Amino acid sequence: MVAGSSLLTDYILTVAVSVAGGVAAIISAFPGLADYRVALCAGFIVLMTVANLRGLKESGALFAPRPTSTSSR
Repeated sequence: MVAGSSLLTDYILTVAVSVAGGVAAIISAFPGLADYRVALCAGFIVLMTVANLRGLKESGALFAPRPTSTSSR
């Protein structure tokens, strides 16, 4: 029980810290978005949640670019 709750807490904190760092980088590049910091964080967290709930295959397709063709002609 303790291990399961520890993993869940770790996962939640990892997503929150990663999103906060990413939004901070976006705001440093585009200072006009500073007023929307919380909305951006919440939006990205919702995006990550939806992607993870869809499953590994679908979320990989969402975040990874399409592979190039490897066949040679």
